[in-house]
Amino acid sequence: MFTRSSILVILVCALSALPVWAGAPGGGEAFPDGFRWGTLLSAHAVEGNHLNDWTLWESQPGKIADGSVSGAAVNHWELFPEDIAWMKKLGQNAAVVSLEWSRLQPAKGGLDPAAVQNYRARFATMRQQGIVPIVILWDRTLPQWVAAYGGLLMPAVITDFQDYAGLCAQAFGDLVDHWVTLRDPNGFIAKAFKDGKFPPGMSDVKFLSLATINLIGMHRGAWQALKTGDKTSPTGVPPAQVGVLVSMNWVRPHRPNHPMDVTVARTSDLLGAWSFLDPIMKGDLLENAPPPGQSQGQKGKGVPTPGQTGTINGAPPASPKGVPEAPPMPPPTQAPPSYANRRADFIIVAYQGLTEVKFNVLQALSVEKIVPPGAQLDDEGQIIFPEGLTNVLLSLRKYPVPVFAMVGIADATGQKRAAFLSDHVRQARAAIVQGCPLRGFFYDGLLAGFEYDRGFALKKGLLNVNTRIQERKPAPGADVFRALATSNGTSDKPMRMQRPKVPAAGGAFATPATPGAQPPAATDPGADLPPTPAPGAPPEGTPTDSTAADPDGVEPAPPQ
Repeated sequence: MFTRSSILVILVCALSALPVWAGAPGGGEAFPDGFRWGTLLSAHAVEGNHLNDWTLWESQPGKIADGSVSGAAVNHWELFPEDIAWMKKLGQNAAVVSLEWSRLQPAKGGLDPAAVQNYRARFATMRQQGIVPIVILWDRTLPQWVAAYGGLLMPAVITDFQDYAGLCAQAFGDLVDHWVTLRDPNGFIAKAFKDGKFPPGMSDVKFLSLATINLIGMHRGAWQALKTGDKTSPTGVPPAQVGVLVSMNWVRPHRPNHPMDVTVARTSDLLGAWSFLDPIMKGDLLENAPPPGQSQGQKGKGVPTPGQTGTINGAPPASPKGVPEAPPMPPPTQAPPSYANRRADFIIVAYQGLTEVKFNVLQALSVEKIVPPGAQLDDEGQIIFPEGLTNVLLSLRKYPVPVFAMVGIADATGQKRAAFLSDHVRQARAAIVQGCPLRGFFYDGLLAGFEYDRGFALKKGLLNVNTRIQERKPAPGADVFRALATSNGTSDKPMRMQRPKVPAAGGAFATPATPGAQPPAATDPGADLPPTPAPGAPPEGTPTDSTAADPDGVEPAPPQ
């Protein structure tokens, strides 16, 4: 027979074992005011008709999983007015959009005027629709003239990218306040210089290290160019907020009590995004690196620091029997890291699920990746693990900058996306409750386009596209994203979607005539900016029931 006190103890123990829960979508608790909801538009995946290093790569047999080439992709280059109308329909108040370097700079020198005009029209349209553009300068591709001299393996790419960033700051600074220098540099170099799946298709640790150094240099140069060149703000807030987008997994050991599993898990994690984030956030970007050889003596041996001559690790010389004559000095106390000289104003983290690793000497680098029993995978092999998003976001609390989360799922059948979105939004809220300065939630991506080495086979977008006629239709789960965005996270009850009305050319989508032309302002994201009204509130009279008619639409949505 249980007493009241024993029952109380059992309940407390049971509740303490539960994961942190911060209120599910639909629980009535909104995300903070000014929270951003958006999608990703990756230039090479959606624009079409590029001439870059990827178009050369695609032409080689066997490089793309489904044998396709990007070609016209989903023709976002010409159909951006319709795509932005879809963004508005989805409840977005922000979008992460990448520029195509080869399109803006097909040859070394100035920017192509036609390309500048198209991007300016796109950014102006977004602002007119209340959508804040967050613009990526480098998104996995290189102009062919850069690739021809060695691309990321040559130091010239740093100065060329810095020049390109400065030109973009001048061309778009009046429309853009938030810039991302690099998209997923850590993920790219692994696929390009370890796995050989991205151009230039190498598998060499030496070249991987060299590309890493040059990418860090590219970020440093672009940071300086953007801060110097973008002095205009479309909204009156400080211009040129510069961040970086990195991919992260939640890495855990297969056997938590096995020291080698723990070691390979820590090493795998440190060699990922942290190898970029820590130098960027500490400002240790090789600016003050000593000249080669300065810190080395003859034959490459380190020169002892003052006070250590004749010592080993600060200890007195050993006796003939190898026993120190006095106790070794304790190691100096290490000061906590300083981020005062950081080179990033915000971080976008693209969370890519769980990575579980096991020590195995028969595998490359002694690391074996394990799929846990009962795990759910998407079409790309991502282990779906929403709880890991909270852990990843909390690991970024040490940096004094705002954070944005991005998630995506390859789901051709559409059976997993709705639950995937709801579960990850729930975990994002849990991170906020525990102190993460999360300022937005993004989905990768808006359109099901060309997914690089996987071609068109993967279906990740909220909008499916019939590429024969370039027709957009909502994918399963888009109605859930719309509900979350328009309610600011309080509801995930699906909201039926219909095709949006697209204003006639020359109306809402008119191009600003000069860089000084100011479109209607939209409030920008950021930790230090004034709060904005809850985003995405539906127009008065808009029904929220998923079966109700949509007054903004002209065509019924396809059955889900």
